[in-house]
Amino acid sequence: MTVLETLLLLGIAPLLILAIVLVAEVRGAFRRDALADPLRKALALGLLYTLLVVLVILPAAGAVSGPVDVSQISFWQVFNLHFLMVLFLACWWALAGAPDPRVFLGLAGGGRLRALKLGVRAGLLGWGLTLVTGVASQLLVRLLGNDEDASTPPLVGWIAALAPWQKVLVVLSAMTVEEVLFRGFLQPRVGAASATILFLLVHSGYGDPLYLVGLLPISIVLASLYEETQGTLAPMVAHGVFDAIQLFVVLPLATRIPA
Repeated sequence: MTVLETLLLLGIAPLLILAIVLVAEVRGAFRRDALADPLRKALALGLLYTLLVVLVILPAAGAVSGPVDVSQISFWQVFNLHFLMVLFLACWWALAGAPDPRVFLGLAGGGRLRALKLGVRAGLLGWGLTLVTGVASQLLVRLLGNDEDASTPPLVGWIAALAPWQKVLVVLSAMTVEEVLFRGFLQPRVGAASATILFLLVHSGYGDPLYLVGLLPISIVLASLYEETQGTLAPMVAHGVFDAIQLFVVLPLATRIPA
């Protein structure tokens, strides 16, 4: 990601996020939450906007200063953004009157075996579509005259070199926290398209615009899976399958690091 691309993202993303939150509010999307008190509602919406802006800007801002110095990264820093997501969800849950956590997180209802099967199939499908999209985008870039070999972003190489137990923790955290926030919380309130856009923007900090192109198919699959099942379990499983393939198979092969 170039400095210009990053600056455009930093300039446009906050306005886009504001528009998404305001449109959802005008449409009454937050009526499902017990936020009748104007002050409580203003606080909740302010927290939502702040969280989304921080989630987008922090990864993107790193692209301005160039490649990440992976020697300065602690493994536990990987979970910083997930911690912010969990903290936000806890605050919103409290402001909304502490509803049933299973309903709030989209985990209520039966059909767990069906959700598991759907999630595994969707995760494999999403990975296949991402692979095809990634190859196609690389070919298109070359056809347009950019035939320079793309180097692996340092952060991607660092992730590929993690120990197996660390990769497992990353997969479990991402599949749980991100699906609860983007599918279980955001999608019913701002819509599938907006939740997908926000999901992509939050993953903009890897230093490679083509990464977002490759991420689009699995993002659409996850959003569609939530719409079909009206729960977060199936998208969680699909997300976990996708990330496990990426971390344990694709990245080690791409960076020549033994799994």
